Amino acid sequence: EASPWIETALGGDVTNPPVLGGALLRARTGRTWGASLGTGFSFDSTWSFDDDQVRVRTIPIDLSAFVLLTRGAFELSPELGITAPVWVSQSLEFEQPEQVRLQVGARAALSARYWFDETWGVAASLSASLFPRPYSFVVLPSEILGETPSVWLGVSLGLALRLDPG
Repeated sequence: EASPWIETALGGDVTNPPVLGGALLRARTGRTWGASLGTGFSFDSTWSFDDDQVRVRTIPIDLSAFVLLTRGAFELSPELGITAPVWVSQSLEFEQPEQVRLQVGARAALSARYWFDETWGVAASLSASLFPRPYSFVVLPSEILGETPSVWLGVSLGLALRLDPG
């Protein structure tokens, strides 16, 4: 599956709710149950905190187990797994290098696909991610500007390609 993706957060230290957008690729294996692996990229996003603005981008990575429910050309798959995005951030107010951090959390999603034929289809997904330990944005030497939100909600809509139509 390949799709554009948008995600927004609930709560957190950011002045306005942060929004991330980019593209995702997802590979799935399994017929009635299986696993999916997703990755992608986000475009740069500027987050405002009380004392600074931070440029943020992420490389989302997730691994989930799913159950596949099928009716004709329509598929529905609830998913549960882990997510481990790589965060790249840099202060826009203070001179310092980019910070790169890995954050680990839980992911739940509901994905749907409609197959036009044996090979091509359309895919849509709604997801929620929970991070119990937020990532802190730090200005050197040790001032914490704020943290990433703990709860993220995402949506994607794109194309699905079945490599093994059997």
